[in-house]
Amino acid sequence: MSSNFSITFASLDEVESTQTYARENLHQWDPTALTCVYTDRQTKGRGTRQKTWTSFPLESLTLSLVFTLPHGLPHLHTLAQSALVPLQQLLHRHCHLKTSLKPPNDLFVRSKKLAGALAEVIIRGPHLYAILGVGANINVSDKKLEVIDQPATSVFVETQTLFDLETLRRTYVVLVREQLIQWVQFTPNAC
Repeated sequence: MSSNFSITFASLDEVESTQTYARENLHQWDPTALTCVYTDRQTKGRGTRQKTWTSFPLESLTLSLVFTLPHGLPHLHTLAQSALVPLQQLLHRHCHLKTSLKPPNDLFVRSKKLAGALAEVIIRGPHLYAILGVGANINVSDKKLEVIDQPATSVFVETQTLFDLETLRRTYVVLVREQLIQWVQFTPNAC
């Protein structure tokens, strides 16, 4: 992954899961770019351990990022966190919301889940593809969050402010790009 790789966006009107769509269509994505596959209407989002991610049309940030990685990275187990750190930064800077990272793949406000990430690595031909799925409750009301099977919150519930999803999405992807460049260049110290 070079420091000048481009960002592309693939918008879907409606899809069961951006993660599944991204994986099933790997042949479509430019292996030299960071591609953001997103929708405002995800009907069957995926979480870890075969759980589902509940999202709300036009109120949740639902996307999957597709890119290639160099072979042999020793810290692939931290890939999901590389998607959440930029989300933390975005929510702090643009929404004035402080979150905490719950390893390996969740963001919380106090004891309520706000966002999650799902990381997959797939070898296809000479390429090592990574797919990072991200779901975040942005403009979701407290009442709608009640259908989620665990304590959950949203940026709106915490700040009483509605945010433009497109602006947040585009800003987030730029932050992820910066984070991924650093993440790929990082080599953990040998113990």
